[in-house]
Amino acid sequence: MSAVACLMTFSTAALLATRRHLRHPLLPKLTRTMCTAAATTRPRRDISMSQAQPSQDKDGETGLMDFKPRTRSDMQLDYLDLTFLGTSSGAPSATRNQQSLALQMLGETWLFDCGEAAQHRLMRTTTSAPSIRRIFISHLHGDHVFGLPGMLCAIATGYGGGTSSSEALGHTSSDEVDDAQPVIIYGPQGLRAFLRASLGNAYATLGSMKLQINELVGLRAIEHQGMRPHCTVSEPLSSEVEGESIEPDADGVWRLPMDEHAPPLTIEALELDHSVPTVGWVLTERSRPGKLDPSVVPILKKHSIRLTQLKSFKLGVPIELPDGTVLEPSQYVGKATSRKLAILSDMRALKEPAVAEAVLSGANLLVHEATNACTNSDELNGVSPKKVERTARKHGHSTPQMAAALARRVKAQHLLLTHFSVRYVGDSTPHAVRTMDEVRALAEQLFGAGRVTAAVDLMTVRMFIDGTLQVNFPRFSEATVPVFVPHANVRPQVGLVGGSNATRPAARDGSSRLREPNRGTREQRGSHEEVDTGGRA
Repeated sequence: MSAVACLMTFSTAALLATRRHLRHPLLPKLTRTMCTAAATTRPRRDISMSQAQPSQDKDGETGLMDFKPRTRSDMQLDYLDLTFLGTSSGAPSATRNQQSLALQMLGETWLFDCGEAAQHRLMRTTTSAPSIRRIFISHLHGDHVFGLPGMLCAIATGYGGGTSSSEALGHTSSDEVDDAQPVIIYGPQGLRAFLRASLGNAYATLGSMKLQINELVGLRAIEHQGMRPHCTVSEPLSSEVEGESIEPDADGVWRLPMDEHAPPLTIEALELDHSVPTVGWVLTERSRPGKLDPSVVPILKKHSIRLTQLKSFKLGVPIELPDGTVLEPSQYVGKATSRKLAILSDMRALKEPAVAEAVLSGANLLVHEATNACTNSDELNGVSPKKVERTARKHGHSTPQMAAALARRVKAQHLLLTHFSVRYVGDSTPHAVRTMDEVRALAEQLFGAGRVTAAVDLMTVRMFIDGTLQVNFPRFSEATVPVFVPHANVRPQVGLVGGSNATRPAARDGSSRLREPNRGTREQRGSHEEVDTGGRA
């Protein structure tokens, strides 16, 4: 079988991997095995990849045999796809799940926080649990970690856990995943003990999956404010491989080590000021070469220079022509680009504002919590914006205005609000849409119209190569659960917030029929402070 057939085999397997149930970490080994089997059927003498010589056509371009295996860190990213699996703070509500955010790229998924029932939300997306390769935990409040033990068990089914469910899905047996990379988890000190206790004492088995737990140590909240974790567990899990204790650099920023299997991103962690040790995450794409001016190609062909040199040329290496002329990359290559995504969970401020804002500077998308907001109905009930902000700060949280102020200081391109109090309904009913438009408008007053989005569960955001965003809201069923209206004795004024969210499609407008609101539970009808002081927030 020819090398072309081998490449077609690889492409077919990669195409199948886009289907939900085949997207798991065994694909690379599967395709290697298929290509090896195809190569051994060739009738002519076999040539190893290390011995293969580049083929060259009459124009100086290389052929298929010039293939060199690349690591994931050498690849370039196309889309960055975010899915909000949970947008509530503290307790879940009927329309919002606890905190969790999935980031998809290069066929794998990274998970940021994993609140209760994140698995259930994941089942309503095109992402499968076994595609999750790295997990980032901001802090150890329950609404950010209570779903993590169960999620790890779900991920393990992709490694042949030996359960009936994994066999039914056709997952590979354990003897075929010995060389699979571990699932890697990052989080503040105490995360390792939490997982050892919850998984170990539950007699949970992860099959052949390996787990690496890396802790960020040296947080000021632990070292100087006495917020040291209460429990330690020294006995590792049977599936656990040795993790790292990552120290901050001299500037107080944690820079996470990435191996060759990671996508081309650098990950930095910033300490956030919350009621417990907390970190936020900043993901920066490795610099992508600018666009090549096609006029340089005829010049190289005229002088019989191989076009393969264009790769290093785009990276900044000049090309010298036979007549002594030097082609400078700055003349033919556009400006390099890089995307930056910042995910800041529970916080009232940054621990090291000057350093942290420099790291956040120029973010294409800033995801920021906005637990409390002073809406029109609140003011009509005598609640002032200052009181709402005091309540938010008291419990280590932010308001939309606080998030917008930070976004403006760091010159972010777009602000996405999440982590809302259970007071704010997250569906498409007229009351919910009107309330969230008010919340969004509070941030836009400081940050600019059209630059703020308020998240709902199962909302997706695609970040393109140039940093622009496409926001897609889910299609809500009209037969959703009954909706409560906080302060139902006051009728909200229609039209207080002018306009509508420019990024929201018409499909989210909801029904024109307004149902009689449900007053909700006692907790949901309470004040800001009563609702948002739960120990899990």
